[in-house]
Amino acid sequence: MHLIQRINAIKENSILDEFPEVGLGCLSGKYHININPLVSPVVHPPRRVPHSKREPLKKEMDRMVEAGILKKVPLNEPADWVSSLVCVDKPDGSIRVCLDPKDLNVAIKREHYPLPLVDDITANCAGATVFSTLDAEKAFYQIQLDEESSKLVTLNTPFGRYR
Repeated sequence: MHLIQRINAIKENSILDEFPEVGLGCLSGKYHININPLVSPVVHPPRRVPHSKREPLKKEMDRMVEAGILKKVPLNEPADWVSSLVCVDKPDGSIRVCLDPKDLNVAIKREHYPLPLVDDITANCAGATVFSTLDAEKAFYQIQLDEESSKLVTLNTPFGRYR
């Protein structure tokens, strides 16, 4: 069937090379995080970052600010919720900047969406001949938060606070 060759050909001839502006960016609209007002806000101090990781982390934080992903929070701006930074090594040697929202997660009022069963999805695919795999690169960066919600995801770092 030469299926593997066809898949490799598709990967080599990336549609993003032909249309670089398509499929990149943010989802439309802004998301609002609903908080249970009965849960008390928590402010975490910055976690220690190994000396060997400080410079790469600072560069990544600066890149994220420049890209509009993060915003530096002024020292005099109060924040009710502040989570700690988690610095994770990626397989390629770069650094992933993560938020540890363990206390914030307790306060979030969750929206519930019914998900279809795998059997139902499989039945709907009967007779299909073309299938696609989509990967949202840095997926959470593509979901914009409204101003109020962005203050909930403030993170404390050795270089100051960001949101």
